[in-house]
Amino acid sequence: MFPCVPSLPERASAKIIIIPQANLLHAEAYYTWGDRPIPTSGKMVSRGRIIEVLDKGKATVNTSLVETFDRETGEFLFSTESTQFIRQTGNFGGKRVGRGQLMIRMMPTCGSDWMIYRPWTSHSG
Repeated sequence: MFPCVPSLPERASAKIIIIPQANLLHAEAYYTWGDRPIPTSGKMVSRGRIIEVLDKGKATVNTSLVETFDRETGEFLFSTESTQFIRQTGNFGGKRVGRGQLMIRMMPTCGSDWMIYRPWTSHSG
């Protein structure tokens, strides 16, 4: 989840509306990587924008994009596109249907480099 770290200052610079954490559900996220590895040192700059806000009646579905670049060269490093479902924020008269699924690049044709399996356990008594 490294891409979330440099994107936080960009989001923090926007006007903030306090939303109780219990009302926020992270729906999905997609990462796009540049042509080279992320540098281990240096300075980056992130630019964010809201892609879409949908009025779902009792809630909103918000999609945002944060792109991160090497500050010295301007080279694209990675982007994070994410969607959040926020309860008790709808009914503002906005669009109810959006552009559909987030931007998906080419799916790989090779197998996974590695996989993590976690057994599901019930926490109910």
